[in-house]
Amino acid sequence: MSLSTARYILCADAVTAAGFNLDVSVAVAQADLDMYETRPVADDDIKATVAPITYLDAEENTADKYFAMLALLVTQLAVNLPGSLPPVPLYVRMPQTITQQQLDNWYQTWRLDSGLEKVLGRVVLSHHTEHTHFSDVLKSLNEEEVVMAISVDSPISALDTLSQRNLLQTSQHPWGVIASEGAAGAVLASRSMVEALKLTPQARLDSWYCEHGAGEQLMSSALRKQSKAVDDFGLLFSDMTNLRSQNEEYGFAIGARGERLTNPEQLVLSHSLWGYLGEASLFTTLALALHYSDSQRVRSLFLFGANDSRAMMTLSLSEQGPAVT
Repeated sequence: MSLSTARYILCADAVTAAGFNLDVSVAVAQADLDMYETRPVADDDIKATVAPITYLDAEENTADKYFAMLALLVTQLAVNLPGSLPPVPLYVRMPQTITQQQLDNWYQTWRLDSGLEKVLGRVVLSHHTEHTHFSDVLKSLNEEEVVMAISVDSPISALDTLSQRNLLQTSQHPWGVIASEGAAGAVLASRSMVEALKLTPQARLDSWYCEHGAGEQLMSSALRKQSKAVDDFGLLFSDMTNLRSQNEEYGFAIGARGERLTNPEQLVLSHSLWGYLGEASLFTTLALALHYSDSQRVRSLFLFGANDSRAMMTLSLSEQGPAVT
């Protein structure tokens, strides 16, 4: 990504089973507080480990729950926006059950009630995968100067489907995902906006690459392409789960290009903190990378996602960027 088309991240945050923002989520996860429970699957014969959001008064897999998570996250992101910005359009990736009309109706009322009508602009719904959604958001910055991009998902609402695919973590199957739910997002800006308003972003997006397809060499291909644009990968983060296939795929990738990475075995994993957030995993891992406390300002993300694509992202924290534990 050339400097002329550089993208900047003004702020990022996440709503997880451990808390209503990233700082609380990290603190709860590091304190090893019990946020997990077990639920029966496969005709009650097997119990899967899950991580539900219990602090919101809304039923799982409902529009009310999705909008409650979205409202929390948008509020967290909006309070960090510089007052000099024009109304920021909202690009939201949500489950297929949510329609644009549902989102418009909720958003119109909520934006007025929240007092953010002068801060937030129009809302655009996407049902694309998170990697495609992120690519679309970056493309939108060719026309927009600043956007708020969010993904909301609830793998915990699809336990039967995940069980049928043998993807859940159970006592009989430790190589699986801990199904959870949540929302995560970021505010991204163009270079021209950052320079014109003299903003101090949290980070600069140095490189983004997405590889579509399937197969155990997909992450290897993404790393190979990313290596052509990146000299220093810095600290490593990932949304990789406990699935054996993902661990083996990462092993193939670093086996081929491990010499380019410093301590490739030392990955910071968002799944180990809050469980599997499905299509919200990219932004959750991005927020974690931005907030993670370390003197190394370059961070790279290995993104496995929830579908047949793999992606890599490298970013550089600003000198004044936050380093929150």
